[in-house]
Amino acid sequence: MKKLLNKLLRVFVLPFVILFVLASSSMADFKDPLDYGAIEQEKPLNKPFIDSAKSGHTLVVVGPRGLILYSNDGGGKWAQAQVPVQSDLVAIDMVNESKGWAVGHDGVILATTDGGATWVKQLDGRMASEQFINYYSKRLKQGDSSVEKALELTELNYRDGPALPFLDVWFRDELTGFAVGGFGNIARTDDGGKTWTPWTDRIANESGFHLTSVVGIGDDVFIGSERGVLFRLNAERQLFEIIETGYSGSFTGITGANGLIIAYGVGGAAYRSTDRGNTWAEVKDLQGSTINDAFRRANDKGYIFASQSGKLIISDKNFANLEVIDSGTPVSFTSILEISDRELLVTDLQGLSKVSLVDHKMTRVTSQE
Repeated sequence: MKKLLNKLLRVFVLPFVILFVLASSSMADFKDPLDYGAIEQEKPLNKPFIDSAKSGHTLVVVGPRGLILYSNDGGGKWAQAQVPVQSDLVAIDMVNESKGWAVGHDGVILATTDGGATWVKQLDGRMASEQFINYYSKRLKQGDSSVEKALELTELNYRDGPALPFLDVWFRDELTGFAVGGFGNIARTDDGGKTWTPWTDRIANESGFHLTSVVGIGDDVFIGSERGVLFRLNAERQLFEIIETGYSGSFTGITGANGLIIAYGVGGAAYRSTDRGNTWAEVKDLQGSTINDAFRRANDKGYIFASQSGKLIISDKNFANLEVIDSGTPVSFTSILEISDRELLVTDLQGLSKVSLVDHKMTRVTSQE
């Protein structure tokens, strides 16, 4: 179940983390991760990490069992955050240097207002099950038959408990954001996460495809999914409409700017649009390994892709020239950030590394000081 639900790229990454986590604890000793805060780790920099985010000098990374590390000086010093759950965390977004949101298994949505040092729970699967089902049941009783399918899918998603994960989160500003996840689960907030409203009725996803990523590009909001499907928010209708790309696999993420959109995913697939997603062309030569993360470089220098095979692919903004940095080690990069125009921060299942864009040297981050 968890293998199926994970970030679909991270579909192939996080399941191994979960097996590692489960192997260390018998079912007889099971404790609900929603009831316990994250354990303080003796060597937190050596743990698996799944996603990362940056705003100004603030860097934050998230991983299994509620582990969050943060740095408020651009990656010089790291500390473990205070986190109220032990759920596996798979995605994070920082809207500025102080405020951010993290999501993961058990329907968890966490928020910070102090640069990642402390986190509070805004939503979990228990809360969502009750709130989302009640929301649609009330509308249906009031005669709104348009939510019947959304209610059916929501009841199905929470039938077996609160484990349904959110797989990604994105905020436009300090108030408005989206969280998306397995089996079409989607929620929106317009008050900074004080309340979350289900949007299952506002996305053309009757098949309940997994929603693997969400991001704003320009004035648009895009959601990545499986079977080559993307969704784009129609702001006037307040509805996520389906976009076909010509790809048949799963997308793991989306990036872009200035009218250019790149959707990437399993098997090194990448598709490019220059007209807000109306038409797409395949990007070739991305090494054939699942792309777990990518971003647009500062000053419109191009793009960098992080692959499951431990390679970084650097492209100019027109994809005319590609340069590959091979770590030379059996690592699987899970996320990537640009610390400066000369250095990257990458996460994997063994911890954090810094990669020089000058000499391509990769150095493990081993000290918190």
